[in-house]
Amino acid sequence: MAQDERIDIKELREPDEIQKRLFAFVDYAYKHRNLFLIGATMVIGLILGVWGLFEYRHSQQLSQLDHLYDISKNTQNAESQALGAAVLEDYAKEQSGSYLGSVALMRVAQQQAETGQLEKAEKIFRQVLEHRGADAFMKDKARIGLVHVYENLQKWDDAQKMAESLNAETWKELRARTLGRIFWKMGNREQARQQWDEMKNIPEAADDAEMLLMFSKNG
Repeated sequence: MAQDERIDIKELREPDEIQKRLFAFVDYAYKHRNLFLIGATMVIGLILGVWGLFEYRHSQQLSQLDHLYDISKNTQNAESQALGAAVLEDYAKEQSGSYLGSVALMRVAQQQAETGQLEKAEKIFRQVLEHRGADAFMKDKARIGLVHVYENLQKWDDAQKMAESLNAETWKELRARTLGRIFWKMGNREQARQQWDEMKNIPEAADDAEMLLMFSKNG
C-alpha cells in the first residue's frame, strides 16, 4: 500500500466530529436529565390539553345540535319547526366538510321524516350519504332513514336495496329484521321467513325471531 494511502491505527480509534458532538449531547442530556424530563412532560401536557379542549368543544357543539333538534321536533308550531330546520341547514353549510356538518344534515332529515315531509327527507338523507364529513356509521344511519322513508312511500324495491346496503356485520339483526318486514309487505313470504330465520343465530334476537316465524305461519 502506498504511503499516502496508509491509515494510522490511532486515526481509526479517534472519534470523528459527528461522534464527538453526539457524545457531548448525550453527556449534556444526562447531566440535565431532570430539565429534559420536565420539558417533555410540559409538551405532553400541552398536547393533551389542546386535544381535551377540542373534544370538549366538539361535545358541546353536538349537544347544541341535539338540543335544537329536540326543540324543533317537539314543538307543534310549523313555523318553529321550519325555523329549526333552517338553522340546522345553515350550520350544515358552514360545516360542509366536517362531521358536525353531517350531524346537522342528519337532524334535518330526521325532522322532515318525522313531520311527514318524506320527499324532502329522502333528498337530505341522500346528502348525508354523499357528505365528506360523514363516517361509515353516520352513512348507515342515513340508509336506515331512507329505508323508513321508502317504506312509508311504499317504494318496496328501493327500501329493499337500501336495507341490503347496510353493513352486514354492524347491523346484522336490524338488517335481517328489516328485510324480513319488507319482503313480507312485498308478498315474498318465503324470503321474509329466511331473513327472520337468520335472526335465530343472534342470541339477543332469537326470541323475536321465533315470534316472527310463528306469526308468519299464521299469516
